[in-house]
Amino acid sequence: MATINQLEKLSAILGGFEQSTWVKEAKERKENVEEILVRQKIALHILRSLRESDISQKQLAEMLQVSPQQVNKWVKGTENFTLSTLLKIGHALGTTLIEVPESKPAF
Repeated sequence: MATINQLEKLSAILGGFEQSTWVKEAKERKENVEEILVRQKIALHILRSLRESDISQKQLAEMLQVSPQQVNKWVKGTENFTLSTLLKIGHALGTTLIEVPESKPAF
């Protein structure tokens, strides 16, 4: 009981405190493994294309009229891309970042 009382006092002094969110974040990462892997593959493709084209991240940012910080998110693999963004990046780098298979007629 003394421990709970001390925690309550400490909480009152500090104005409350939030528990760490690392457990929640770890569970989310575990649940979204496939999505994370795809984002990382796209990020690696962007990095390779930049290197092959001799374009810097800053130059890509200027080409696409976005901040260098945004490009940094892309190449870290932390960004949840939209199709529009993938197409713009691909056009700027002269590559395809995602392919959709052609559908076959259902006869």
